[in-house]
Amino acid sequence: MNSKLRNALADYNIRRYFILLFILAAMLIGFSFKSPVFTTISNFTNVTAKFAEIGLLSASMSLVILTGNIDLSVGSVMCFSAFVVGSLMQAGMPIAGAIILTLLIASGIGAINGAFIAYMDMQPVIVTLGTMTAFRGLCYVMKKGGPIRGFPDESFYNFGAGRLFGFIPYSFALLCLVFLGLFVLMKASRFGMDIKAIGNNEVAAAYSGIRVRAYKFLLFTFNGLIAGAAGIIILSRMQGLEASLGDGYEFDAITMCLLGGVSIQGGKGTLLGTFLGIIVIGYLKSGMNLVNISAFYQSAILGVIILLSVVIGSIEKR
Repeated sequence: MNSKLRNALADYNIRRYFILLFILAAMLIGFSFKSPVFTTISNFTNVTAKFAEIGLLSASMSLVILTGNIDLSVGSVMCFSAFVVGSLMQAGMPIAGAIILTLLIASGIGAINGAFIAYMDMQPVIVTLGTMTAFRGLCYVMKKGGPIRGFPDESFYNFGAGRLFGFIPYSFALLCLVFLGLFVLMKASRFGMDIKAIGNNEVAAAYSGIRVRAYKFLLFTFNGLIAGAAGIIILSRMQGLEASLGDGYEFDAITMCLLGGVSIQGGKGTLLGTFLGIIVIGYLKSGMNLVNISAFYQSAILGVIILLSVVIGSIEKR
């Protein structure tokens, strides 16, 4: 038994799962002493509803990071998508049409990122920093047009407020389905092996016949699509918008990926690790809020987590 456990812990991913589960258990025990509310069903509902949108961003971000790339634009694209779908519905467009058009626009933004990065060989940090700034600015411009709330068809709010079995938010159920779908895709096809091969050595992957540019373009487009979906969901949940919505979400998503064991250098990591990272960060933020830790200290703590995750990941990849 000890031999089997040692062999399991020798695996990078399994070792990371054990660490995250230990951290989660320690948080549940520690924060519950400070605030009995922390382990209640109502807090579970609140926490999972709040981190579902960032969790969606983390799901697609994992795939991008696995190829050795990064996308800093997702928070701004999410906010912009929320403004777009809200504006379309206020203008009288049916919910289904507004959602489909918004998802197409968000996918188009991701495709622009992908085209510059994959086919023009531009640095992903520079490209996505540019789109992040541009679309955040557009959010402030759209905000001047008036508040985005009070839609003609109030059934739009049903998804954000809905609960499966009375306590599981629909958005969290969707997050689980997205992860399950991507997990199956990664395991049941060449997709997972190919994107990890790109992250490990892009040139070697191209020589082996992997369509590196096509994969990059596809993943950034998918990242835009998911950011659009997250924007629609968060508008449905919050029932109103500010132009600063989603500011910093890109870094939260990256933190969840790195904490889950996805290497910032690419080529290593799993979706299960990212999912556990989402839960740990979500509950960590909830616990810090419940015990009234300042937002400045929270940012510092998350920054340290990013740094430690990068350092540990770099050491373990050698």
